[in-house]
Amino acid sequence: MRSLFVAGFVCSLIAGCASSPPAPQRQAMRERDSVGTHERPRSADVPAAPADLPAFCAAHACRRDVTIRLHRTDGSVFEEHKDFMQPPVQDTVVTVLPGETVRFVPVWKDGAFAYWREPGGSDSPDTQVFSVKLEETDEHKGTMMGIITNSGAHTAKLRLEMLRLDDDASHYTSSCPIMPGKTSFELWPEPVFTLVVTSAEILGPDAKMVCD
Repeated sequence: MRSLFVAGFVCSLIAGCASSPPAPQRQAMRERDSVGTHERPRSADVPAAPADLPAFCAAHACRRDVTIRLHRTDGSVFEEHKDFMQPPVQDTVVTVLPGETVRFVPVWKDGAFAYWREPGGSDSPDTQVFSVKLEETDEHKGTMMGIITNSGAHTAKLRLEMLRLDDDASHYTSSCPIMPGKTSFELWPEPVFTLVVTSAEILGPDAKMVCD
């Protein structure tokens, strides 16, 4: 199993950084979509695919006709196609696939994170919206970047996990606080099949600006 280590990164109050130090790993459950036969690892926080995924997607905003193509660090290419995949924004989790940009809104209750929702047309201009983009930075090396933007009026921190391309476990990955209206750049030295956002936290004025 390859360990995660970011050899170099830029970290500031405007542009954050990501590293992946050793952390306790949860045994991931495995997902087998009803469309397609290739098993994919999933985080314990990611809801299992419904038994009848096409029927589920007829009533929900699922991903459709998805092709994921990534370069491994050894130069080989991974490619997978799915007719249907679960929605990117669900109450308990947000998932971002390579090449995607996903926008989502945190809902707070008594100052604590409660659940996620999609942005809506009735949202006020001051609604806090996060945007996460996951992309390859160098196809010859298999390196990845997450670009995370915070449109809200408060500094916030997202809790992230990642699903590696050739690994059956979900892994904690660090993230940096994101100031209002700013963007954080998170780097990984290997292919990331899915970036998972599990929760968020508002940081007060006295909170430490720590990337962990």
